[in-house]
Amino acid sequence: MFPKMMLNFDVNRARSKSAVDMAVEGEQLIFVTAQMDAGVNEPTVNDIFKVGVVCRIKQVVKEDRKATRVVIEGLWRGAIVESVPNDSCLYAAIEPFGNTRKQSLTTRDIALMRSLKATFERYIELAPKLPADILFKIGMATEPGELADFVASNVMLDVEIKQMILETVNLSDRLEVLIDAMQNEIFIMSVEQDIMEKAKERIDQSQRDYYLREQMNVIRDELGDGGEFNDIDELRKKIAEMKLPEEIEKALMKECSR
Repeated sequence: MFPKMMLNFDVNRARSKSAVDMAVEGEQLIFVTAQMDAGVNEPTVNDIFKVGVVCRIKQVVKEDRKATRVVIEGLWRGAIVESVPNDSCLYAAIEPFGNTRKQSLTTRDIALMRSLKATFERYIELAPKLPADILFKIGMATEPGELADFVASNVMLDVEIKQMILETVNLSDRLEVLIDAMQNEIFIMSVEQDIMEKAKERIDQSQRDYYLREQMNVIRDELGDGGEFNDIDELRKKIAEMKLPEEIEKALMKECSR
């Protein structure tokens, strides 16, 4: 979760539901942070990152007895100052994290923003389909912190990397961390795509070879010869009469010459 972003998710844990209920009864505010280990079913304050985002609850829909759908809007970065004992949910005192004042743009910031936008364009060429307006919104972004947060919230990165971006206060450093992470992800995705394309080529070739063998068997059966052909010309004539696609016909002609 990042400031100024919208997020919807299901709440299933009893303590998390209690936190949502408590927030709704109060100022609609809730502190959202990631778990260090997603495998921990009942996390304590020691199992979550200390830096997160203070969010406003926009909507709560109780779908059934087990799940509650929550829509939140990120407001500002926050950090846990003190854990407050509470039996029903995790409760803590939160203070703003990082420099909340708007920082003036440097030439380096502008260059890094351009680099990030170009990197994201490359990313969406390889990534699963993203909403059509994302690239437009990124192109219109003029503030480096908001740009980095928006991009980070829309790309597939490890939790630890997103947490690093969230905790990086200096805007230039935040942009650099994100660019490096995305370039590494793009490299991995490119390798994955190359592997998939080569695998597809092997499968396609195998299917073509199988099809050609079956075509040759059909021709043999139609000529009444289950074995070798004595008359190659007759075989070629039969292939020509079948009106096959040019590529397949050439392959069969080549096969019968062996």
